[in-house]
Amino acid sequence: MTQNIPSASIGLARANHVGIVVSDLNAAIRFYQALTGTTIVNKDVIGGPHMAAVQGLDKVLIRYANAHLDNLNIDLLQYDEPSPKSARYSGNDISAMHLCLDVDDLDAVYQRMTEAGLTFNGEPITFQAEDQLKHGIGTTEAYFDDPDGTHLEIIQPQGLADKMAKAELEGFAKAVSERFGERTFLGIEAKEAKGKTYDAVTAGMTPGQKGEVQTAWNSMRTIQQLAAHERAVEATKQAESLRQTKSQGLSLK
Repeated sequence: MTQNIPSASIGLARANHVGIVVSDLNAAIRFYQALTGTTIVNKDVIGGPHMAAVQGLDKVLIRYANAHLDNLNIDLLQYDEPSPKSARYSGNDISAMHLCLDVDDLDAVYQRMTEAGLTFNGEPITFQAEDQLKHGIGTTEAYFDDPDGTHLEIIQPQGLADKMAKAELEGFAKAVSERFGERTFLGIEAKEAKGKTYDAVTAGMTPGQKGEVQTAWNSMRTIQQLAAHERAVEATKQAESLRQTKSQGLSLK
């Protein structure tokens, strides 16, 4: 298939679910509940000619369950019809896939899983410069399989603490913008907690409230400057990406 990369979004930028065929649905439910800490309550059966036709099969009867994660669903599928065959593959085999789960504390998850009797493919590693990466130094990961041999991974991305701090800053920036306006503290007159901008911001406030604004003034100005810088950087990236797409005529194969 060859298709020009679209210059605008076509609404295909989200993942809905990953389907995993299992030999024993109840056993798979127990495993993935213990793995993710998610209670699986949605169990159902699907089959018939429509489902068979869309999968290119003669007949289909599937018992399944859904594990709902924060950003992805895991569909556990036990085929009663047609009778399934076990597929064994190595991570380097063509078309081999694996599911990677994002964790906050890989060491803690690894310890919990090993204590529960799970065997990992190897000890966790943290990417170093010697691993020849351009990005991701400091990321930690480990690999293992589910009871049917489906390849799985847990990963603690580099800079997770930085991401959490950024989320807090973004929340602060949003609160400041909603209360005082997105660009209120960017002008030269907002350099200090006095003058026209300060008077406009604190109009109608009590002396105590004005004191709180004075204390937070520099922080509010800094957060709006950072937000303005990020908007400018993102706009530049989008403009450059659009320029390259139009000029190069890239294609997918």
